[in-house]
Amino acid sequence: MNGDLKTNKDKADAKVVAAQKAYDETVAKLQAAKNKLAEAQQKLQDILDAEYAQSIITSGPTETKKTDKQEPVKTPEVTSETKTDDISTAPKKIRLTHNAFVYNKYGKLIRKGLHIKWIKRDKLVKVLKNAKIVKINGKRYYQIGRNKFVKVANFEITTHAVHFKARLKGNKKVRAYNRAGKFNKHYARPNHTYTFNEKAKINGKTCYKIAGTNNWIPAKKLALKK
Repeated sequence: MNGDLKTNKDKADAKVVAAQKAYDETVAKLQAAKNKLAEAQQKLQDILDAEYAQSIITSGPTETKKTDKQEPVKTPEVTSETKTDDISTAPKKIRLTHNAFVYNKYGKLIRKGLHIKWIKRDKLVKVLKNAKIVKINGKRYYQIGRNKFVKVANFEITTHAVHFKARLKGNKKVRAYNRAGKFNKHYARPNHTYTFNEKAKINGKTCYKIAGTNNWIPAKKLALKK
């Protein structure tokens, strides 16, 4: 009787030892998998630098526009006197013409884990400091939040060359706009044929530029041939 009990106990002990060994092996495999994942994540972060990431979403060449006089701001790497993360009370809203990554005050991409923070094109973005240009590592940025910056190039208008003639719809004069989408105190008159040489999206609307001027006319105001 005692022999049977001892035999059963030995068998039970052997099963416990085997189960513990299997558990330890499983834990070791899981840890190895975690280590490999962490290593892969680190490698991915290393290759997703700012220039590589920017090339992923660039949507074509941009024609740079003339901007207001630049007022370069020294970054914290150069001087501790200039704080680029101060919030202005006079923001402007500007529409993005390209998808835009968001950078910190050191010119590094802002990430949440493996995900890079970015803003979709055509979104109206609040730009701080009255849209003053900030220079970080020689590149131009707008500040859009506390320690958040977007490259100026993402707000610039992309134009396409065209060549056609057209008249206005109706019999009323039409306001002309500048490249920034502001009324420039000029008008296009009815019953006159204009030559257009550029096309662009301004504030989300298709516009055409009258050749030899900075007068942009909304496409919906033109009698275009279909």
